[in-house]
Amino acid sequence: MTKPDMRSARTRQALKDAMFTLLETENFDQLTINDICMEAAVSRSTFYLHFDDKYDFMTFCIEEHISMIRAHFAQSNLETAFRQVLEANLRVQKPLRRLIRYEGSRELQRKLDDVFIHIYRDYYTAQAERGIRLPMPVEPLAVYTAAGVSSLINWWIASGCTVATLDEMVNYLVNRV
Repeated sequence: MTKPDMRSARTRQALKDAMFTLLETENFDQLTINDICMEAAVSRSTFYLHFDDKYDFMTFCIEEHISMIRAHFAQSNLETAFRQVLEANLRVQKPLRRLIRYEGSRELQRKLDDVFIHIYRDYYTAQAERGIRLPMPVEPLAVYTAAGVSSLINWWIASGCTVATLDEMVNYLVNRV
């Protein structure tokens, strides 16, 4: 990574950290670019070098979160990947709860659904190739499973991650869905 690229990455990370810090106490609708910039110690002009507005910035944050989820599943088995994803979500559970409640979070939900459909499509395809009999064709099974996983994770986050322990959630996601 070149020096300008590293500086850009640090700025984006500082802005992202600032937004998650602010989402601990405020809803996304209430946040202003000025609030985010002040928390990140970044000028507004620097913010606008990277993003068009706070919605473009939120899209960037969502994409970063989705990339993290994809990376965990690409490098691990289902149990380990779910554990890593849930642990990461625990660290930012309050901001995630606020984002889930935000009207614009439908885009986040759609992207998460797409990620889980892709993960389960690959998983069930591999199962079928090994000769394991599936209860239905791969595509509807992947969509069905992904919807359950996504809803279960949203329920857990919306509840403050208190209705089930991390181990219980991993068990639900790996062995019950």
